Amino acid sequence: MKDYVSLALKRLIGEILSLGSSVRRGRFVWSVGHVAASDPPTLTVRNYLESDLLRSVLSGLGPFGRALDFGCGYGRLSIVVQEFADAVYGVEREP
Repeated sequence: MKDYVSLALKRLIGEILSLGSSVRRGRFVWSVGHVAASDPPTLTVRNYLESDLLRSVLSGLGPFGRALDFGCGYGRLSIVVQEFADAVYGVEREP
């Protein structure tokens, strides 16, 4: 499993770097390609896989009183975190 996750992270980083994003003053600047799926089926699969991975990680850590979802976007993963925490706070800097 570790090797698979490592390979997936390397691929993801490669994809991010190939999208022409930039770092300005130490801040990574996201482009639409980092967060947008090109079609509804891709979006659905991506959401399912990310939610499933988050559930598997959080289930091994136990219940939480409060949780912070920093960089939450519109909060689609905050819903998953809510399954393991009494309260979830989402913070998004970008509009």
